Amino acid sequence: DDNNHGSGGDNSDGSGGICDGDGTSDYYYYYYDDANDDIDGEDYGGSCGNGEQKSFFHGMDTKEQEIFTLINNHRRQYGLPSLLPSDNLAYVAHTHAIDIIDNNPDVNGGNMHSWSNKGKWRPVKYTPDHQQAHLMWSKPSEISNYKFNGFEISFGYAQNVRKTMTINPTEAVNSWKNSPGHNGVMVQQGTFQNTPMKAMGVGVYKGYACVWFGQQVDTYPAPS
Repeated sequence: DDNNHGSGGDNSDGSGGICDGDGTSDYYYYYYDDANDDIDGEDYGGSCGNGEQKSFFHGMDTKEQEIFTLINNHRRQYGLPSLLPSDNLAYVAHTHAIDIIDNNPDVNGGNMHSWSNKGKWRPVKYTPDHQQAHLMWSKPSEISNYKFNGFEISFGYAQNVRKTMTINPTEAVNSWKNSPGHNGVMVQQGTFQNTPMKAMGVGVYKGYACVWFGQQVDTYPAPS
């Protein structure tokens, strides 16, 4: 499918925040205030000096938060635990989303798991035979402080319109639900049935969205 791609398809293998001088915070670890907090973030809180609420979703905007929450809701329908937000996986997701839109590494034989040669990473032309999967899975440890492999699902519009489109979170998640390969990553089925996920980061840029999953909780700050 030219419009959306998953993690290898069906065959793929501290708490607190740092407050600025104005009392706002632009960097957060995820944290628990008490045992009754909701993992989806509704009850997460805290403040800097002026009482500004801390965000459970570090580095994720409203659309990205919606995708994050929709995926966790979907996992709960399968009896799976909700995933924790990852600063670094969100960073990787944002980086890849921008690379796809600005540099089009998915043309000339690659798909949307490809990475261009325009950044500080190893370029990847991801082909249908998944021969380059290891170069995609290793991107978190290559470009962030999350020193483990990650697994990606992505959704995007056709190349000729995606720079002017905006992602609909429900459309993206429904697309993944309806694809066995993508759904398998989200709910740990198929190839991923023995790959329990613990962390997730979402990146949306114009007409492209990607989600990165990891098997280890992320306790490290993302690159600045």
